[in-house]
Amino acid sequence: MHLVNPYMTEAPVTYREYYSRWIRAFRLDLLRLGKKEMIGAVLAVLILAFQWYYGFIPQDHGWQAVKSLGWPYLLLLIGLLVVSAIRAPVCVDRDRAKTISQLTETSSWLQETTTRLQADNASLKQEMARPAGIPPQILMMAQEGWEKLDGNEQKAIKLLLDFGDMTERNVIRRLNIQNLSHIFHNIEAKTNFVLRTVQAFQLNENAVGYQGTWTINPHFKEALRQIAQSIQQT
Repeated sequence: MHLVNPYMTEAPVTYREYYSRWIRAFRLDLLRLGKKEMIGAVLAVLILAFQWYYGFIPQDHGWQAVKSLGWPYLLLLIGLLVVSAIRAPVCVDRDRAKTISQLTETSSWLQETTTRLQADNASLKQEMARPAGIPPQILMMAQEGWEKLDGNEQKAIKLLLDFGDMTERNVIRRLNIQNLSHIFHNIEAKTNFVLRTVQAFQLNENAVGYQGTWTINPHFKEALRQIAQSIQQT
């Protein structure tokens, strides 16, 4: 993947921007080179001053002595100016390359960090969205109970998984079962897979039977859903 440095624009560098950096690099390089000669120049001036003061230099030769000392240092200064002027563009390019390298490394690190955080976030979302595992004991009981049911009873369980709650009459009518008045009562007696949605005792329930809706026992719901899906896929 090509990294685009957000700090580098496509606009060309203006003369003012370039020469401002050039002057700064020129000044720093000149100071770095000139400070090595500064002590010698100061000592030469002091020696000249003391020689003049104590009469070692004749009065009529004073300016010749100043010129003999000043011209070499003036030439040296001109030479330093020329050298710094030549070295300044190289210093500007080196500083620019160093800045670009640092910014590119920072941009690359930020992109890698962002990619890693996005991957961690996606993994965390998948982990949070993943349903909790079914306890092995519940799954084993559900499989054993499923084998005890006949075909119509298994179909009745699938209907409850799809619709949530239903009455026995509605399920028997949907399955088109003849000569059968109770199906969830039988499933309840065999496996305890289903529960009555109305738990309160009803008048004459034992005589006429429960006519309300039934639902899946929540303890077995996910296990039964997994079993039903596996059978449907096969």
